[in-house]
Amino acid sequence: YDLLINHFWSLSLEEQFYFTWPFFVHFFRHPKALNYSIILLLILAILSRLISWIILDNGYYNFTFQDMTRIDGLCIGSLIAIGRKNEDTSLVKRVIFLTFIVFISLVIIKKNYPINVSPFQIFGYTSIAATWGSVMLLVLDARKKMIFRILNNENLKWIGKI
Repeated sequence: YDLLINHFWSLSLEEQFYFTWPFFVHFFRHPKALNYSIILLLILAILSRLISWIILDNGYYNFTFQDMTRIDGLCIGSLIAIGRKNEDTSLVKRVIFLTFIVFISLVIIKKNYPINVSPFQIFGYTSIAATWGSVMLLVLDARKKMIFRILNNENLKWIGKI
């Protein structure tokens, strides 16, 4: 029974986001305030994973079904949307670059020092969201470039519709 409804957790997370996002935008009317509040939420999500790792240790349910462990993708998507609306994606690009730097630093630290922290569990989901956010920015910012032609391929669009 549990396996039949496990996938609904992501739908419920998205519904919570779509319910609270208009209030969030209304409360932080200025784009800079909205951007910084999203970045703060992103940092809190990462810290939540770290604290969860320290207190509850590694566990599938611990890192798969918590809101704060997966909200980073919504945060990065929100930053991209705000940046695109204001025609300024420089903050988004800096956040994505910083995400990669921190993730690579954690991997290097993990390889060289025996710490009981998984870089992927703590920062990996954020880096995945940042990677796909980077792809989105590349596609949206460069309509005539090769990446747009590749992702606009009719076969890929057909697979996407399926």
